Amino acid sequence: MLKKLRWKFTLTIMVFVTVTIGISFSAICWLTYNDEVNDVYSKLDRSMDVNWSLYQLDADSVTSSNKDEFPSPYIGRGRNSENFIPIASYIVTETGDVITRTFDSTAVISKDDLSTAFLLIHDANAQKGFLKELGVYYQYEAHGTYLIISFADKSSASQWETLALYLLGLALLLIAVFFLISWNLSKWMLRPAEDAWESQNRFIADASHELKTPLTVIMANNEILKSKKDSPIGDQMQWIESTQCEAENMQDLVNDMLTLARSDARTDQEKTPAENVNMSALTERIALQFESVAFEKNILMDAQVEEDCVVPGWEKDLQRLVSTLIDNACKYSDPGTTVTIRLKSASAAVSLTVTSFGNVIPADDLPHLFDRFYRSDKARTHHEESSSFGLGLAIAKTIVDAHKGTITATSSEQRGTTFVVTLPR
Repeated sequence: MLKKLRWKFTLTIMVFVTVTIGISFSAICWLTYNDEVNDVYSKLDRSMDVNWSLYQLDADSVTSSNKDEFPSPYIGRGRNSENFIPIASYIVTETGDVITRTFDSTAVISKDDLSTAFLLIHDANAQKGFLKELGVYYQYEAHGTYLIISFADKSSASQWETLALYLLGLALLLIAVFFLISWNLSKWMLRPAEDAWESQNRFIADASHELKTPLTVIMANNEILKSKKDSPIGDQMQWIESTQCEAENMQDLVNDMLTLARSDARTDQEKTPAENVNMSALTERIALQFESVAFEKNILMDAQVEEDCVVPGWEKDLQRLVSTLIDNACKYSDPGTTVTIRLKSASAAVSLTVTSFGNVIPADDLPHLFDRFYRSDKARTHHEESSSFGLGLAIAKTIVDAHKGTITATSSEQRGTTFVVTLPR
């Protein structure tokens, strides 16, 4: 699916790039072509004005022998100007009889082609245009009973073709470059979607794995109860209590999953804290609740809470955050050690630090502690001492993120395992 989406993303960009390049380069070619054609007509017009003036001045020197001098087509006289356009100009009668080729003409047209041109011009009934059959541009003017007609070869306006070839090569190169850029860009842009997709699949797989065990136990208990349907219900309390315990575990798991889902589905308006929470009173209250848990495990609890630490947030979520951190500290502390809780206030933030001494969390596991369904001890199940589904710290991080704070974890044998939460005031 993601690969298909990546191809779709790339092709969408390529269609946009190809159309943009095509339109831009076509516009350049079209403008160049128009400029060249306009330049040809402009020079044809100037040539007719000049040659008609010369003809009027030198009419007496024109001989009838000029009419039959028609060398091979489109021969220019050779000029050094880059903008030089060979032009053949003729003065003819209205019936098409050639009077003379003008004195300033720089090219000539064969007699047959000239006759053909007159017929085509007559049929076209336009004062200027392009004769596709002969490959020449023409323009004429009437002066009494005479016409002066000027011709220019199509090559005079063909530089745009060379430009078009260069632009085509450049377009292919740009399309190839943009394809490589788009393909790599799509990989970068779809990485969050890919991570979310993998996270979702892993979440579903982990949830299924966690639900599999209690469902298996419940089904086994029901099979036992069905096989002993004639026995008094008092004799089956072992299986009923086991089913009840597994059902409660499933309920806890579903509640945790719903908590994460609700957090992910919060709107921007809902993500804005609507109340101020006294973290000092909240932390003291929760630490007091865990005194009995610590006493049963032979763990000391040292809580030092600064007064009047207030943060904007949701009290229920922050209570869940503090409770999760202290609960984990008590669960994984070795007997005879001390769980240290510190709440301090700075100018811009409130920090909560919870430290415990027990098994050291490997450095490779630290970056994944807040992943959903992740447990450092992979062999441990929720039936053991932890009674955890691996969602507690994931929920804690979700709560911290919702409050625009940070949560980090460090672990060493000398300094113990420490979780630090920083919340903006």
